[in-house]
Amino acid sequence: MGGDVGARRCGMRGITIVVTLAAAGTVGAGGDKELGPIARAATEALKADLAAFEVRIYGYPPPGKGFGGSPDDDPTWVRLVTDPKRVAAKPKQAFAITEKQAAGLIDYLAESGMFAQQATDGPGIPFPGWYVAVTGGKPARRLGYWRYESDVKPGSVGVMQYLGKALDGDAKSAVENFRKDTGAPKK
Repeated sequence: MGGDVGARRCGMRGITIVVTLAAAGTVGAGGDKELGPIARAATEALKADLAAFEVRIYGYPPPGKGFGGSPDDDPTWVRLVTDPKRVAAKPKQAFAITEKQAAGLIDYLAESGMFAQQATDGPGIPFPGWYVAVTGGKPARRLGYWRYESDVKPGSVGVMQYLGKALDGDAKSAVENFRKDTGAPKK
């Protein structure tokens, strides 16, 4: 029986890997990456209405607030939006980016397989850590959501590295300084 259980586990891992690879995409005969269904659907929805595109980068629980706080209580949270009118509410932490920058980020997320590797936090209080959430489309909805452990240094994560290279000015500075002064241990 022990060998049978092991075989099932091994088989299940194989199935999981195949499903994950199919969702992320494959490389075609010409070397071009073909997007999987999850990445293709997210890319199409986000690019259909770039004016609604938004990225939120935040930590939870916020430093000094405990689990009673909200992500907006994180003093280093960053919000990137393509519609400059949406920046006025929180000008110190919200930044306008161009539609070209947004499209580039969407392509990066799709081609790197990130749309197929999202966090699956259930309802209720989020797990401690820091998050990157992407919303957009019509109707606007969350199409990307990634959670990182509190001790993971943001500069070591691909999406943050991409944003650091693709953005400029205050938006770039805010992304690069995310969680630098929170007192959270870093790797």
